[in-house]
Amino acid sequence: MTSTQKLVFIRKHLRLHYKRLREIDPENIVGYRVGKKKTNGIFQRNFAIIFQVKKKIDLADIHQDNHIPKIIRIALPEGEILKVRTDVQQTGAFNFQNGLTGMVRSQNSPGNSYGSAGLFVTDDGQNTLMITNYHVSAENFLNDNIYYYRRDPGQVNQDVSLKTKAANQFSGSFLEGLISENVDIAFVEMSVRPEMPNQLPSGLLIQSRVTDQPLPAHFEGKTVTVYSYSSPQGGDATIHDVSTVLHTKHPGVSFIDLIQLSPKITQGGDSGSVVLTKSDAVLGIIVGADEEFSYAIPFYKIENFKSFNLL
Repeated sequence: MTSTQKLVFIRKHLRLHYKRLREIDPENIVGYRVGKKKTNGIFQRNFAIIFQVKKKIDLADIHQDNHIPKIIRIALPEGEILKVRTDVQQTGAFNFQNGLTGMVRSQNSPGNSYGSAGLFVTDDGQNTLMITNYHVSAENFLNDNIYYYRRDPGQVNQDVSLKTKAANQFSGSFLEGLISENVDIAFVEMSVRPEMPNQLPSGLLIQSRVTDQPLPAHFEGKTVTVYSYSSPQGGDATIHDVSTVLHTKHPGVSFIDLIQLSPKITQGGDSGSVVLTKSDAVLGIIVGADEEFSYAIPFYKIENFKSFNLL
């Protein structure tokens, strides 16, 4: 079996068993990815399952029932058992990045909580839809364990506002959204189409997207640019992993196959921001961060939820 095939099977195992793995230490384990184990400062050759934790604790101070196993055994199709070593990295807790400053504000989210607008798209050539996160447009619903929303036909509440850096303001209606292990996405129907939607600071328009699904491992190590409220001119980061599993503070919400960006490049108010490749193709939408990394939902998963075209 090749290294690529082993990587595929290990990632598949994490997608299938992430809930059971969290039971080892639910108060401290926040996520997992496949990487290389680091021993005495040296990265080992074989793949390992990296457990991301809020805080790295000495083994002597952890109850035996909460010990992360040194080896995880994975059954392969031929009946062979693949023994995969584990490692532990302290990353802190994962948090959504709606904050007190930003571009998008929703009446369905508490107080002055904001996020960012990712892109503008259309589903029929007529409607202008803004893409952001479900937790930005519907945090109150999320807190009530409501994970899907679709506006009633004929009901058009202007319950979302967009404020640009130029101080222009637009209103919109939360049309549809979902938060699941695959996406955290909201579509807002805008009352007016903003002038030159999806225009980059360079003047170019975003016109393409990455269609690979799932994202191949060769994307790791590539540089991407995040355009956010805190970095409107764009900030660069490196793809550290393309298949990270993360748990949120909401018991019913975990994510699989997140894009992990290094270093952490986002802050409060940046949820919903767009992530582009160096050829200006849409790769993903920012969903949150921990102490070490920022994370994005792959764009193909958003397209799998709803059909649309970029404006």
